[in-house]
Amino acid sequence: MLKRDRIALEQAEACLAAYRRIPLKLVDVDLSMAVALSARFRMYAYDAYLLTCAIQFGSPLITLDRGLRSIAAQLGITVMGD
Repeated sequence: MLKRDRIALEQAEACLAAYRRIPLKLVDVDLSMAVALSARFRMYAYDAYLLTCAIQFGSPLITLDRGLRSIAAQLGITVMGD
């Protein structure tokens, strides 16, 4: 976003500060579900992996990707900022 002048450096730094406050936890994810989502929505595996995590753990999704937000909505996943 910085490269395309869509945000200022101060905004990027604020985003990084907010990111650092997100509690992270390593978990095992159902890879079969991720592959099925990838095939169903014709999406990259890593995006499907994020959706699988949200479904599996009942967690909201944090993304700026419009396509991913749209698919999350179809799957009933809460997206932060909606």
